[in-house]
Amino acid sequence: MSILKHVLSGFSIVERILRARTAYFAEIGQNQDLPDKILHLLILIALGFSVFGGVAALSGRTLGPALWGIVKLPALFLISGLICLPTLYYFSILFGSRLRFLQMITLILTSQAVTAVLALGVTPISVLFLLSGTDANFLALLNIGALGLCAVLGLIFLVQGALYANETEPPERVTFIGWIKLFARGGVRSLVLLGWLALYGLIGAQLSYALRPFFGVALEGSDFFSSVGYAILRLFGAR
Repeated sequence: MSILKHVLSGFSIVERILRARTAYFAEIGQNQDLPDKILHLLILIALGFSVFGGVAALSGRTLGPALWGIVKLPALFLISGLICLPTLYYFSILFGSRLRFLQMITLILTSQAVTAVLALGVTPISVLFLLSGTDANFLALLNIGALGLCAVLGLIFLVQGALYANETEPPERVTFIGWIKLFARGGVRSLVLLGWLALYGLIGAQLSYALRPFFGVALEGSDFFSSVGYAILRLFGAR
C-alpha cells in the first residue's frame, strides 16, 4: 500500500510539473520537501522506464532481452545522470549558480521522470506495432525515435527549472518570450547548460551502446549512431 501511495504521489508530481511548472520550480528553489520529491521521482523513473524498456525489448520476440530491458533502461538514465551530475553542478557554480547539490539532483530527476512518463504514454503505440507483426528493425527505430523525443522534451524541463530556480525573485508566470529572457539573463551559465545537455546525450548514447541490446535486436556498428544507421540500412535494404 505504501508503494502504491508513492507511485500515485509520483504521478501527481509530474502532472503538477506539466500543469504548473513555475510553482514546482519555485519549491525547488526554496528547498521545499526535496527528499520526498526525490523519492517519488525515483519510483516514477523506475516504473516508467521499466514498462517502456520491457515492451521495446520485445521487438526481437524473445523473452530474455525483455526482462533485461526492464532493468537496463532505468539504469541507463540514472547512471547517465549520476555520471554527468558533478560536471553540471561544479561548472554551474563556477559561473554563478546558486543551486545546491540536492536541488540539482532534483532537477535532473525531474527531467528524467517527465521523460519516463512520456515514454510510458507512447508505450501503447509500441505495443500496437509489436502485436501487428511489424519488422523488428522498424520497431527498434520507432522506439529509439520515441524515446529520443521524450528525452528531449524532458530536458527542456531541466533547463527551465535551472533557469527559474536560480532567480532570486522569479515571476509567477513565464511566457515563451519570458523563458528566452531568463535564458539570456543567465549568460554563460545558460551556455553551460546547453553544453551539459550535449554531454549528457553523448554519455547516454555511449552507455546505450555499451549495455546493448535495449530494443530486442542486436544493432551492429562501432557506436550508437553507427548502430542506428546500420538498422536503417537493413530496414530499407530488406524492402
